[in-house]
Amino acid sequence: MPVVSFRAMKSVPLRVEGMHCAACVGRVEKVLRRVPGVEDAQVSYATSQASVRCADGVDPEALVGAVARAGYGARVPQAERWAEQDRDAAAALRANLRDAALSLGVGALALAAMGPVPHAWMAAWSRAVLLLSLGVMAGPGRGFFVRTARNVPRGVFDMDTLVALGTGAAWIHAARALLWQGAHHAPSLDAVPLVIGMVRLGQALEVRARRDAGRALRALLDLAPPRALRVQADGTGETVALAELRVGDRVRVAAGARVPADGTVRSGAGSVDESMLRGEPMPVPKAPGDRVHAGTVNGPGVLDVDVEAVGEDSALGRIVALVDRAQATRPPVAALADRVASGFVPGVMALAAAAGVGWTLLGHDPSRGLDAALATLVVACPCALGLATPLSLVVGLGNAARAGVLPRDGAALQALAEVDTVVFDKTGTLTVGRPVLVASSGDPDAVRLAAAADRHTQHPLARALVAAAPLDLPDAEDVRVVPGCGVEARVEGRSVRVGSARWLGEGPPLPAEPGGAAHGTRLVVAVDGTPVATLLVRDVVREDAAAAVAALRARGLRVAMLSGDSRAEAERVGAGLGIDTVHAEVLPDGKLAVLRALAAEGRRVAMVGDGVNDAPALAAAHVGLAMGTGTDAAMEAAAITLRNAQPGTVAVAIDIARATLRNVRQNLVFAFAYNAVMLPVAMSGRLPAALAGTAMALSSVSVVLNAGRLRGRSRRSVAPGGVAGAV
Repeated sequence: MPVVSFRAMKSVPLRVEGMHCAACVGRVEKVLRRVPGVEDAQVSYATSQASVRCADGVDPEALVGAVARAGYGARVPQAERWAEQDRDAAAALRANLRDAALSLGVGALALAAMGPVPHAWMAAWSRAVLLLSLGVMAGPGRGFFVRTARNVPRGVFDMDTLVALGTGAAWIHAARALLWQGAHHAPSLDAVPLVIGMVRLGQALEVRARRDAGRALRALLDLAPPRALRVQADGTGETVALAELRVGDRVRVAAGARVPADGTVRSGAGSVDESMLRGEPMPVPKAPGDRVHAGTVNGPGVLDVDVEAVGEDSALGRIVALVDRAQATRPPVAALADRVASGFVPGVMALAAAAGVGWTLLGHDPSRGLDAALATLVVACPCALGLATPLSLVVGLGNAARAGVLPRDGAALQALAEVDTVVFDKTGTLTVGRPVLVASSGDPDAVRLAAAADRHTQHPLARALVAAAPLDLPDAEDVRVVPGCGVEARVEGRSVRVGSARWLGEGPPLPAEPGGAAHGTRLVVAVDGTPVATLLVRDVVREDAAAAVAALRARGLRVAMLSGDSRAEAERVGAGLGIDTVHAEVLPDGKLAVLRALAAEGRRVAMVGDGVNDAPALAAAHVGLAMGTGTDAAMEAAAITLRNAQPGTVAVAIDIARATLRNVRQNLVFAFAYNAVMLPVAMSGRLPAALAGTAMALSSVSVVLNAGRLRGRSRRSVAPGGVAGAV
């Protein structure tokens, strides 16, 4: 056996074919986890996708082979997997609907044979229906029998087993009555086509629901244009398919067109609407050297862009991959359903046998025991159990993607639904994360002169002054940075100094702020040796921060804030936002200690941050949320990424998580309750097998409809902006 290295791990996606219930999911996961080098495997019945975490040396074909040996089909999805998935779903939907119509048509003939027809005709009619039912079993129902014959010797029992055993036994019972006993009608004959027809109809509805549930994700991919204008070396252009773009190509983006790939502007100028990534509605100016991203919309002007990332390597592609992986996982709430599903079919078979033998031992006609056993086999519904969690999760993750909320997996979504405390890092989360000029006094021309002197320095305070100054700044000469003091230069023939009052002396007093002294960094501007102005620079609170805090408190959540700033500044911000608790002057290890103290109190904490120093706290929280505009370290440590920079998205994310978890629990309760009620009824002999097949199909339909209700409700709760605004 080859030696596999476990040092580097990768995630391999697989498309799995042939799954029909929760028992299939458990079987596929089990065989994948047995492959050497596989750490974990998660399979989604709702999307027919598997996500396998394994060592770098594991060959994907070994995973495909393991699934094939278990009796299912598998393949590694190609670059066009979404179109391929849609084609597969459309073909499966057509096949299921066709087979359901054929089967139910024969079922209608079987029911008509029970009507007031003369005996001679009834016998002939019943024998004709018996032959047609055999055709139903060989045609629309063939898959149930083929898969059962293949799986049972391996010890695999699933929904196919129940359908094949139930309808096969019903047909044999009908044939025995009609052909050997000379009966004019067999009571169980209608069960064969009606059960197969209703199961195929239920499968058609499941396929359509799974296809529709994934449309939000595919809509994200559709944000990238299907074709791009590639610029040749001689300056001419050719239109190519997006799949033909390569890193190093140059593309031309016309006014109003979508950017086809991530890259850097080579030439041209304009503005780009990046709301689908960042949620900010204002277009972002772009000039040579600036980054642009696939799926964003170019405004006026034409941009030539050097391609640096395409397809799945682009920012948009990474978003889709994250949601795709999350859809293949299950939250902890599904654990009970998984355990039940593993023994569900053998348990139902045992109950069916007990019903059949029990009625016979009680002295009843053996046909009554057979009817009870058939109804027990047919009425059981592992499909409802299998769909209960993944279908709700797929819909919930689609809602989250539209809102710019990207959970790493289903467990993260459940964890977010369970939080009772939200802790925000201050800088870059509740505030904009960079200094801004907020007040000035003295000479109104001082900002222009100070910005001219500071323009070529890289200090954050200097950038704040440049951002606040007019665009047509004069040139500065003899620029010199004085460490610990400030900057001096000659501007328009005058000596200009910008720095601390300790270096330049006190300037004119700043306007008083409500509640006391003005907080922030004071800069003095001196012209020709005389202090002429005082400037106040500080990080400012985001516009929607107060509304975000209020929304969380309205949902019954406790809100706290962590900051490394001085206590006075942190408390000023916290009081202005209405935050319950403020922890100031805390270093990264101090943030970790605060979260551990809250956990010790029994709190379930969501930590929201964006910086490298937030990474330990994001990882230690019950669930970490990283701002998508933050550092890569923060996003790696967090379980959920918020693609925009709006703290108000936290409340939207919690709403979606709560609605999704509530929907999952509703589906699980219904699936368990359905089987708990219907199995005893079937065993009692009061439920005809045909009606049992209808009830079984309707149970799956009910789960599908409930998940669809989640999609409608969550769409109304999604805030504007972010990916929601784009989709």
